Amino acid sequence: MKVHDKELEERIVRLTGELIGRRGLKGWNMDLLAAEAGVAKNTLYKIITSKEDLVGRVAIHTVTAVQTQLVEIIQRGGDYLDAFKEMVAAFPRLLKTVGADSMREIFLEYPAVEKRVRKHQDAVTETIIDFIGKGIETKVLRDDVSAEFIFDLLRAIVLFQIGSGAAGDVLSQNIATSFDCLVHGLIA
Repeated sequence: MKVHDKELEERIVRLTGELIGRRGLKGWNMDLLAAEAGVAKNTLYKIITSKEDLVGRVAIHTVTAVQTQLVEIIQRGGDYLDAFKEMVAAFPRLLKTVGADSMREIFLEYPAVEKRVRKHQDAVTETIIDFIGKGIETKVLRDDVSAEFIFDLLRAIVLFQIGSGAAGDVLSQNIATSFDCLVHGLIA
């Protein structure tokens, strides 16, 4: 088995995400991961540098999966308001499907991972802010607030709900309800 095999690395990141989702951040260890991946623990440590690095890769993978779907909705075009509502409605579902409710635990245990994730989000943040700005420019969204402000509101809702300790369906529903309330207050 090659140590620098991209498929193996991706499988290990995916399996780690699944283990975190099933057992929580502290409910798994490298022995269990090695057994699930079908590799020796020594091989595992040649592929990853540390547990924190691996958890960071899982967090970035989670964020990337959500971001990719949101960008696809934005780039699809069509009616702006329909796309905006679809993006806002899809976000909580996407968080649930990628196990983002474990992000709170990851960020508390590994503060450096949160910094890496936030840095990674910057490129997509600009795409979403530009999209929101288009809604303001075309008078679909209120023009008395900036696109950055609206984005910060959406992000604050997500961070608050994740920080509340809710998980799974409850987390997804809480974010969806909060977003729905916000959207109805934003439409011009």
